[in-house]
Amino acid sequence: QGLSEDWVTVNSAQNELRFMSLQPGSYHLEIYAINEDGVESKKPIIIDFLIHPPYWQTWWFYSFILLLFGSIVWWQFTVYRRRQALILQMQQLRTQALQSQMNPHFIFNAMNAIQKLMVKDTMENALGYMAKFAKLIRMIFEISGQQSIPLEEEISFLKLYLDLEKLRFKDKVTIEFQIDEALLDDFYFIPPLLIQPIIENSFKHGLMHKETPGYLKIEFKKENGYLYVCVEDNGVGRKRAAELSEWKQEKRTKTGLIVTKERLSILAPHPQHPQNIEIEDLMTTKGEALGTRTKLWISFMFAEIDN
Repeated sequence: QGLSEDWVTVNSAQNELRFMSLQPGSYHLEIYAINEDGVESKKPIIIDFLIHPPYWQTWWFYSFILLLFGSIVWWQFTVYRRRQALILQMQQLRTQALQSQMNPHFIFNAMNAIQKLMVKDTMENALGYMAKFAKLIRMIFEISGQQSIPLEEEISFLKLYLDLEKLRFKDKVTIEFQIDEALLDDFYFIPPLLIQPIIENSFKHGLMHKETPGYLKIEFKKENGYLYVCVEDNGVGRKRAAELSEWKQEKRTKTGLIVTKERLSILAPHPQHPQNIEIEDLMTTKGEALGTRTKLWISFMFAEIDN
């Protein structure tokens, strides 16, 4: 019963019954015997048995699959939301970076230096630097809206910026670029406007207060899949700069350096340098300041594709 209601006759020599491909469920088996004279058993043998379904047909397996599917959907949704939050945060930080890049202090100094050229130098030189200043402002607005730019473009931007700083410092600062040739063999992309605030700090808090000729070295090289950038100056050092400047009286707003640190913290962390930035005060054996060295590890990015 449960499979067939018809009786099946088997040979008396057969001592086993085989039921192939029984589906899961409850079954009721009845067996009786007939002897040579046709006399039937007074009472049949009754066997009740249950075939359990395989685990993939059980309710707990269905519940597990449903839970697993729900967890995957939840995880994907959470990852998506976190990614969107990071993108939004990066956009906000980029806006802050844009606002902090060309602060009124730098713009005033650059315009003042150009004005002095108009009075003390030829108008041709003044107009030349004015054109560079306008180009620099235009580049900032162009690249600030991009997720990534070619490294070559970032270096061009920095050199243009340094041309104006050299004008302001009257060429009293020697600037040296060291670029690893491995970076020139292919197109590498990085987030824009990350390095300029570090260089500006070297001028603002180190080289500005130096009475002797200044030196600034900017090094680029590929290191373990990251762009390694080292900005080193021979300024008066952070401690002395804090004593000489109005650093302590400045409002606690987000400076270019703080914004840069926040943007670096969002990028893929370097295995040995998880903060992606290190600032070192250079000292003599007697503890006298020799300058400041700032190291950056920037993860490379994919090129943007215009839709």
